Amino acid sequence: MMNNMAESAAAPACRSGAPTTPSEGDFRMKLTIDPAICTGHGRCYTLAPGLLSYDDEGFPNERGTTIDVPHDQEDAARQATASCPEGAITING
Repeated sequence: MMNNMAESAAAPACRSGAPTTPSEGDFRMKLTIDPAICTGHGRCYTLAPGLLSYDDEGFPNERGTTIDVPHDQEDAARQATASCPEGAITING
């Protein structure tokens, strides 16, 4: 009985399914900019230029919508969120 328990403990855990590697269309993070809070100071789109853009008045074009964040832009989205003094940016996922 002791040998069976030792063998079970030493056996590698089974995994079902394929490994989880993100594909190009697989977005885990979403970002929302609250238009009621955003003052358009510009930190978000300067820290995440590949993700956010701005309009003629200096506000992010993405205000009021939820956008999918590509995997290669997740760090930039986190930095933009952390730098927003109003807390207008929310990350989901």
